[in-house]
Amino acid sequence: MSLLLAHHRRTLAYDDWANAATLASIVDWHAATDKPRSGGRKPSRSARSRAPERARLLFAHIVAAESLWIARIRGERPAIAVWPDLALDDCEEQHAAVVQAWHGLFASFRSQHLERSVTYVNSKGERWVSTIGDIVTHVVLHSAYHRGQVAALARSDAAEPAYTDFIHCVRNACIEPLGAVTAPPRATRRGSRAAPSARATARRDRSKRTTPSHRS
Repeated sequence: MSLLLAHHRRTLAYDDWANAATLASIVDWHAATDKPRSGGRKPSRSARSRAPERARLLFAHIVAAESLWIARIRGERPAIAVWPDLALDDCEEQHAAVVQAWHGLFASFRSQHLERSVTYVNSKGERWVSTIGDIVTHVVLHSAYHRGQVAALARSDAAEPAYTDFIHCVRNACIEPLGAVTAPPRATRRGSRAAPSARATARRDRSKRTTPSHRS
């Protein structure tokens, strides 16, 4: 596998991990917001912060936008609006579908596929042409941008944001090292440890319940 193709596969694996961690944090945030007060009563709608709902809509947009770009690569009509109002369960389902779709595409990709041009019409009705490599780069950066918005909303509401720095992901072996991605299957050493799944590491990070300072 070429280094460039391996790089794109690895950044998509990071995107999967970071999105899973972000969704898990939003689920926890909603649960804490809806927690009954003394006497068993839930807080009134006016007493609840709107930040968790805004975060939910941002995450729905993240997975919907990824679905849109996958549809464009496949030459299909988008199956979901770009700013959908998805429940948290639907967000999780859509995220799983997006991850599976990326895996399916890259399972058959070779390096030359990254240079393939995709023609599409954007939300303004403008016709554009982009390479698959540029689309994947855009998707990963677009998702990171909106995850940052979710984290800012969480901080403003005294909630715990997901810690999704790329280097944190790499340091904790949440995705495979680049050398492991580029190596053929037979080159995998006996006894090597597989990278933990995105959801498993998200649960592990949430269980620690520490708030790391911003560091690199």
